[in-house]
Amino acid sequence: FRTKGAVKATPAYWNHGVFVASLDGHVYGLQADTGRLMWRTTLDNKDLLASPVVSNAKVIVAAGKYLYACDHGGNGYVRWRFEAKGSIVGAPVVYQDRVFFGDTDGNFYCLASGADGNFSYWEAAESRWILWMIPTESDGSKPKDEVAVEGMYKGVRSSPVVVGNAIIYRSGARQLAAYSLDGDLLWTYSLAEAAALPMETIDAGRVSVQLRQAAEAAAAAGGTAPTVSPDAAASIPPIPTSVGGILAAAGAGAPEAIDSS
Repeated sequence: FRTKGAVKATPAYWNHGVFVASLDGHVYGLQADTGRLMWRTTLDNKDLLASPVVSNAKVIVAAGKYLYACDHGGNGYVRWRFEAKGSIVGAPVVYQDRVFFGDTDGNFYCLASGADGNFSYWEAAESRWILWMIPTESDGSKPKDEVAVEGMYKGVRSSPVVVGNAIIYRSGARQLAAYSLDGDLLWTYSLAEAAALPMETIDAGRVSVQLRQAAEAAAAAGGTAPTVSPDAAASIPPIPTSVGGILAAAGAGAPEAIDSS
């Protein structure tokens, strides 16, 4: 199958379907076994840089400042569309009927996956579909009790990771933050200077092993900040992901595919 534009993001697989976001401004639903086109949905923006995710029979995909939820089957109908303040370039994470993601303006969002219709970040105080967002001030400024955290509100350009009762994300080049699923700040942590670590090394998912231990300890201690060594964190291998019994891992020295059956 050939799209009309480049494909920069990893496709998603779910329930015998493959879902592809293309820079031609479309998201495609294909049959996994034949490659036959099931549906094609035109979006409002061609900047489809993040991988789609599938949850509750919806394909959730970002295009520029918009996040869409398209029907998995049928004709790919858009069930809801959310407008963020900045561009969305990291794939969202869906957990417990909530959608977590950040934007390039440094905001972080938690939406209800069962949303309906069109809604926007500036409706945060009124919309029941926006469960919480950071920053939380109505005028868009940084929350007063968190202004001193260096780098907290720089652009979010990677995917978050859920660890226990915490959602962890990276802002800027080296700031990690953990929030509860209800939007309460648990801890923050600064990695080594950006010049010392390649950008792809400091994605939140790549320090997952030690952050899992740190997050669990932090939660048990009521939010104590973790003390992860930046050098040790940088050496943690990437998280493998599973598709149809095949584990795939990215990063230097990682195998391209591992049969997990």
